[in-house]
Amino acid sequence: MILTTRERLSRITAILLVMVLATTSACSVLDRSGLLSNQMKTEAEHCEAFESAFFEAMEKKDAKAIRKLFSPRARSRASDLDEGIEYLFAVCGGEKIKAGQDNKSSTEHIEKGKNTWELHAYCFFTIGEHEYMVNWTEYLKYDEDERIIGIYSIDITDRSETEERDYPFTAAGIYHPGRYEANQAIKALVSLYTLDHTATDRDPKYEIPDESEWSYLWDPDVYAALDQQDKDDMAHYFINDRSRTFYAGWFEYPDEGGIVFYCPARFALHHNGYFGIRFNSEGKIVGIVLDIYHAAYAPVEEGLHGFDDTRSA
Repeated sequence: MILTTRERLSRITAILLVMVLATTSACSVLDRSGLLSNQMKTEAEHCEAFESAFFEAMEKKDAKAIRKLFSPRARSRASDLDEGIEYLFAVCGGEKIKAGQDNKSSTEHIEKGKNTWELHAYCFFTIGEHEYMVNWTEYLKYDEDERIIGIYSIDITDRSETEERDYPFTAAGIYHPGRYEANQAIKALVSLYTLDHTATDRDPKYEIPDESEWSYLWDPDVYAALDQQDKDDMAHYFINDRSRTFYAGWFEYPDEGGIVFYCPARFALHHNGYFGIRFNSEGKIVGIVLDIYHAAYAPVEEGLHGFDDTRSA
């Protein structure tokens, strides 16, 4: 069959178009896989750098080197960093460490041009025949505050106790026993979540938990003076707000005693805000504040504040 000039040109054009589309499609796949590979490579490099520096500092009991691992913002927020370093060295400092398996996960949050890339990682290691785990958080991106970029938190546990350290937040610095009671109380509060995910109808099924599940966390005198509506609002919030996220928190130690914990929070139906909780010197809660509209950090006053703003949520 003899083709006319127009037919030959038409076929050539069609072939070229197919080739261009095939090339473009292949490039798109390569770009995506390449981007994913680069992200995984970057995270692996950061993990390797931390592990190398951390284990060397631990073997040498080099407190200055441990302190330098943290980001500027983490150092400024962790007023108990010296206590944390002392705890690390008391547990396994100055010993020959053999690094083992590590693992990592990360989350990336983009909102109105703000990019946050948060890396969570852990590594098992042994000293003699004893096995431990070091767990750390590093921010690779944080557009709102670039001084947060770097290592934000470190926690060491005996491997047999790793499942007991299930915190719903990241706190600047190093875990040490002085934080234990506050950690447990915050964990108990955010664990009041009892929404039934097996429900088949549109209305969520939840129940306000019995007050005995969390009233024991409070100072008895302060709790007795709380308004019942405020208590119900607080319990409702911890149960029903499924999309809250706590991140990059920190502990403060006021001169008058006790502990205050602040934590930025994101909410599905509201702007970024913050969560604050105050403990007395006996480790009992005396005040909680929730601000779902602002990212400011006002002193946490006695009682419950801000939970009424969630009633329409």
